[in-house]
Amino acid sequence: WLTRNGIDLSAFPTEDLPRNRKSLICSARPERGLDVLIDKIFPALLKADPDFTLTLYGYNNPVEHLQPFYAALADKTRQFGDKIKFGGHLKKHDLYKVYSQAGVYVYPTPSPIYSGFSEISCISAMEVQAAGLPIVTSNRGALPETIAPGAGSLIDGDPTSDEYVNKFVDAVVKYANDDQAFADASRLGKEHAKSLDWDQVASEWSEGFDQL
Repeated sequence: WLTRNGIDLSAFPTEDLPRNRKSLICSARPERGLDVLIDKIFPALLKADPDFTLTLYGYNNPVEHLQPFYAALADKTRQFGDKIKFGGHLKKHDLYKVYSQAGVYVYPTPSPIYSGFSEISCISAMEVQAAGLPIVTSNRGALPETIAPGAGSLIDGDPTSDEYVNKFVDAVVKYANDDQAFADASRLGKEHAKSLDWDQVASEWSEGFDQL
């Protein structure tokens, strides 16, 4: 039975919160592309617009054999001063509030250390759409089928290539500065998220049980 993840739409803020469109968010596991974001993409973003900031959130579930990788990333983030912050390990309600006040979710994937990785059902992509947060990520794995057309930008190619980096940066800058582009992506993401609630997954399962 082919199934998928779901999200709890009741956990998201119901009111419109003030947004900082220059505030970038990433909450994916570091080994899924954070090195690309810090080494290549964020420096290029700062060059395009020095007002950008990046806040990282994560799971409190470190992988022992990746500790040297995590430590190297931590050293690199410190070189950016207050431009990159670690926001901690948040509960869902708190994370969704953060998403509802940010500008763009940035997720260049995969990392060179796991070049074969592809998302199979990306919870974060579902969550940011429900929060009306445009996402810029890779045209890879389950991401194209998870993200509604127009709710974000899907970038082709190798995340470490100059072509990918340039297209990624252009997409982020567009959502940060183009009011209409941001409004359209936010609206389309929220509309698509209505089909991603666990109620919909339960209905699909119920129908599947009946068929079986």
